[in-house]
Amino acid sequence: MTGGGYALRLRFGAALSGPCMRCLQPARPETVVDAREVDVPGETDDDLTSPYMTGEVLDIASWARDAFHLALPPSVVCRADCAGLCAECGIDLNTAEPGHHHERGPDPRWAKLRELDLS
Repeated sequence: MTGGGYALRLRFGAALSGPCMRCLQPARPETVVDAREVDVPGETDDDLTSPYMTGEVLDIASWARDAFHLALPPSVVCRADCAGLCAECGIDLNTAEPGHHHERGPDPRWAKLRELDLS
């Protein structure tokens, strides 16, 4: 307790586990949580009261859960430079030969325009 209140800090690391959102390979990104709370008993100002404190009891499970959710990355990827899957054939571009590409013909939705005689 400092100056009539509490200055709290929560730090921990956790790993997610699931498929990479780009290439579908297993991913296990590490997430570091560093959260702080302030609680001054008897205060009515929301900035000085913690929703995780009830009297002198700290609900650490709720605080850890909420802090973890806020620290989660926007997407789970196997690595930052993951190239994903080829949109044509579905091959993993991380393991494909360099320069992997497909020859594309004209878009079939525009085929009727070839029959148009503009002369």
